[in-house]
Amino acid sequence: MPNLSGSVSAPSLDDTIAGKPFMFYWRRVRWLSVLALALYLVNLTWDIYPYLSWIVGGGLALWLNYWLARRYRVQYATALTAGVWLGVFSGLLLAVTDIIWYHKLWYLLNLVRLPFIGGCLGLVVSLVSYLFFLRITINNKKN
Repeated sequence: MPNLSGSVSAPSLDDTIAGKPFMFYWRRVRWLSVLALALYLVNLTWDIYPYLSWIVGGGLALWLNYWLARRYRVQYATALTAGVWLGVFSGLLLAVTDIIWYHKLWYLLNLVRLPFIGGCLGLVVSLVSYLFFLRITINNKKN
């Protein structure tokens, strides 16, 4: 927003993203990101499955969209934004965990790669699940 001097001020936490303030997304995503981190640490420790973090991320994005659709009846843009934020935050946590776990300098590249891939995964899963849940609610209203 321009102030009297004509310069642009920094965004605040009260500014909205897709109709909701940033804190709305943060409150819904932070515990899911910690859950993704805990499951990632279990996977690292026991070496269960190499792609388990992506399966968990997709499942958490699916659950987040279901929960937002049922509890808050969010709009399309809000559901997609929540999925992207979940992917970005959990990807950032996983990248920091990789740096601490492996102690390799080239894992610093994961600080860009994992949030980007997680955000894309959250976007795709949110898009598909929102359309699926929307179709279910429309069919339930007709009956």
